[in-house]
Amino acid sequence: MQPQLMQRLVTGCQWAHGRLWNYLAGNYSRAEIPVVFPEKPDRKDFLNELISRNGYRTYLEIGCWNDDCFSKIAAPHKVGVDPRSGGTLRLTSDDFFARNAERFDLIFIDGLHLYEQVQKDILHSLDVLEDGGTIVLHDCVPTRCIEQYDTQVTRIWNGDVWKAMVEARTWEGVDAVTCLIDFGLGVLRKRANGDPLHLPNGNFKSLRFDFLAADYRRLLRAVGFDTALAFATNGSRDGTRRPQ
Repeated sequence: MQPQLMQRLVTGCQWAHGRLWNYLAGNYSRAEIPVVFPEKPDRKDFLNELISRNGYRTYLEIGCWNDDCFSKIAAPHKVGVDPRSGGTLRLTSDDFFARNAERFDLIFIDGLHLYEQVQKDILHSLDVLEDGGTIVLHDCVPTRCIEQYDTQVTRIWNGDVWKAMVEARTWEGVDAVTCLIDFGLGVLRKRANGDPLHLPNGNFKSLRFDFLAADYRRLLRAVGFDTALAFATNGSRDGTRRPQ
């Protein structure tokens, strides 16, 4: 049997096992989030537009698989961190932040798609973010329950990044929106929270997909491309008003 075919069979079996395990554990929902993401603009367009508008010079990318995004970013100084491929440093994000001494204008987080890791990556990024800087998270809007399991069981895998985004929406010193393009881009600014989210349950890991699907626009503060850009544009009047 050809190696590629064997790998497909192994992956298919692993995905089927993951779906069954989650189903038996009660982690399944037929609910869907009714968002159809446009082919364009995408994350590269958003990041490069922020670089152009804000005059950003320093860029950090966490998770650079095959340099699909990293190679197309127009910042003068770029650092890419990935333990397997792409970027400029072959490290985990934890190891990178433990030894890093640089600060960055723009940070794009697209590493391990698990709540616990994404939360750490956000907190570490806030510590090294320049004044007027922006953090962007990828994969914040899973449209189906199986896309947000903590193991991949389908071609589109967001993981539970959305839980870290919901948590960030509750922080006093972070202002955040979610742009409804490219599987959901979380956009975070280090300033007073313009629309804080109040949730009685502080255990964000335990949140279920049904909860997100029923109220995703409020929980994620979902906005369109132009509103998200205005939100993150330095000196813009739109950048400080509450998105509608």
